[in-house]
Amino acid sequence: MSCSNNLKQMGLACQSFHDAYGKLPPAATGMINDYPIKDTTLHVYILPYIEQGNLYKKMVPGVTYPNNYAVGSNKVKGYLCPSSGEELSKSSGEASGGQVNYTTHYYANLGPIGTNAATSTAYNVRSVGSQGGYSRDGPLAVVSTGIDAPATLSNISDGTSNTMLLGEISKEKWTCYRSWIRGWDSDASGVPNVGKNIKNAINASDYTPGNFNNVSLSSNHTNGVNVTMCDGSVRFLSDSTALSVLLGLASRNGGEVFSLD
Repeated sequence: MSCSNNLKQMGLACQSFHDAYGKLPPAATGMINDYPIKDTTLHVYILPYIEQGNLYKKMVPGVTYPNNYAVGSNKVKGYLCPSSGEELSKSSGEASGGQVNYTTHYYANLGPIGTNAATSTAYNVRSVGSQGGYSRDGPLAVVSTGIDAPATLSNISDGTSNTMLLGEISKEKWTCYRSWIRGWDSDASGVPNVGKNIKNAINASDYTPGNFNNVSLSSNHTNGVNVTMCDGSVRFLSDSTALSVLLGLASRNGGEVFSLD
């Protein structure tokens, strides 16, 4: 219930951001974009909407993410599932004053990778870097080079109640966890650190070389994971949810037909 509530509050925060700016927050920003804080994440941009405005003000605009690691050393309780003991980044370089940064268990949905069951065509993927590239068919965008623009609720033509906004990755002993403030590394690396594609089944795939962007939704809950939909509702997805359904949930405009019931 606590995990579900965390995701609910994050979903509502994304909607509040949309109300204020006319667009959803970016999944990740790099150094080349119009956002005031560079090289960071959705999790930073929604801080003012989860009663963490003072923490947001500590972020230094216009610098690369290591310059803000002191902010990442703050634990944001609402970004962590209490069922998981994995609270810290698995990257030893993400530290401030000797303290390793905290991570998050709630990841931006970048979109699906695979074949659209409704059209029998491949989803739209930007092949960049060596970690799987990233989908361009989800509700939350990587905003860095001007190629991808932030989404609005109005261009989620599949319907906000049918499109996943955020998904849980909280499996213990997995190695994919990074600082909750760390955004788009670069076009060379191609890593939006706390945004993931939907490519694999639930609880199926931790980080392996070449697969960082495609780590599965996962949890320590019994038989499934929690996700937030674009309308702010929270759903529990069973481990047995078909991959075709997961791909349809991840797509904002693919026209897929499926049922979550």
